[in-house]
Amino acid sequence: MVRFIGGSIVLGSYIANAIDREDYSEMKIMVNHCDAFLSHRTLIEDINTNDLTDKLGGLFFHLGNYVRAKQIIEKNLANINILDKKYQVRTAWNLTYLGDIYRELGDYERAREFLEKGVNIYKKYFPENYARLAKALTGLGNIYRELGDYENAKGLLEQSLNIYKTYLPENHMGIAHGLLYLGYIYRELGNYEKAKELFEQNLEICKQHLIENKIGIAWTLVNLGNIYRVQGNYEKAKELLEQSLHICKSHLPKNHVGIAWVLTHLGNLYQNLGEYAKAKELLEQSLINYKKNVSEDHIYVAWVLASLGSIYGELGNYEDARLSLNKSLIVYENLYGKSHTKTARLLRCLGQISLLEGQLENAEKLINKALDIFQDNNHPESYLCYENLAELYLKKYKENISKDNVHLSQNFKNKSIAHLKEALAIIKSRFPSDSPHAIRIQDKIVKYQK
Repeated sequence: MVRFIGGSIVLGSYIANAIDREDYSEMKIMVNHCDAFLSHRTLIEDINTNDLTDKLGGLFFHLGNYVRAKQIIEKNLANINILDKKYQVRTAWNLTYLGDIYRELGDYERAREFLEKGVNIYKKYFPENYARLAKALTGLGNIYRELGDYENAKGLLEQSLNIYKTYLPENHMGIAHGLLYLGYIYRELGNYEKAKELFEQNLEICKQHLIENKIGIAWTLVNLGNIYRVQGNYEKAKELLEQSLHICKSHLPKNHVGIAWVLTHLGNLYQNLGEYAKAKELLEQSLINYKKNVSEDHIYVAWVLASLGSIYGELGNYEDARLSLNKSLIVYENLYGKSHTKTARLLRCLGQISLLEGQLENAEKLINKALDIFQDNNHPESYLCYENLAELYLKKYKENISKDNVHLSQNFKNKSIAHLKEALAIIKSRFPSDSPHAIRIQDKIVKYQK
């Protein structure tokens, strides 16, 4: 029995270390060891059994088996006497993990509820348990980010980073996570250079703590790749995204949602490159993977459907394009509201479908609606709306030229050029000086002015 007790303590410590190091290969092995020990519960003291069951839930979470993790952690919480102070640290630990699980499952309100409870327990009973308090704050900040509430998200993430930097070792992995999520926020706000700076800081910390080709590095490569994609540097984006996919496939279970996440970003890149068949293949792989892990109305499923909708439009399948985009729009409006930039992206995509179909009035209405939202949020993606509208007015110009409406056609041509100039002004103020987007727009202006 002594050997079992000692072994369970060592195992618990080993699991915690594997999770801290984000060593997914070791975590896979630890699941079997943990199950083996727990099958001999009568030989292990309750305190050690509790520790192992907590750790087992954490292992399943990190390995992407959210349903199993949820079952274990909810059972743990049901068995804890939450009124007894000595169990409060365990309660907070499980609540924090349960919040993270509900986040991955797409139930952000329940996730926020559990994470707020966890944070409150740490603040009340264990204010000096800096690592766990900071981790819980990071998780809560990430929930607000997922909900599109960037101001609250930034505040919580900055609190977390301040705790890590003040009380924990320099370049702690918790700092890396905080920087990553802050980078997400700046990317969504359209501050791409600040986002890139934060992702690069995150990458430096990950390289110090994680052995080569570990998952933490892969996540950062995806985010850096996405910044390069948005800025128009597609070759650099492709290099980083393919590196990330290789890492994920080497270290994660085959159906892990992390692989689906990378596939979606890679699919979006191939769309930008004009390789629609390849983009469609990657996005359909991603969708299959997501549907094995999360519900049909999950935001990640809606995200992939939106990307597929755009691809269907480019391939001329307008009916499927509109169906996919409208399905996504319902999920986005329910989660973020009708005036969020994420919702605006879908409105613009729907406008593009109408533009491709030649339904110019509907296209104009949808794209202008998206433009209003982007402008209200001072977001640089408004340049895409101006570029779409320029194309729309060029079509109206051509329609009226064919009808010998010279005066009206010239008005539409002038509007098209004016909108391209608006797009160019935004790009020059918010993108790198050598942005391919600027070159593309300048070429269009020269062509349209002839």
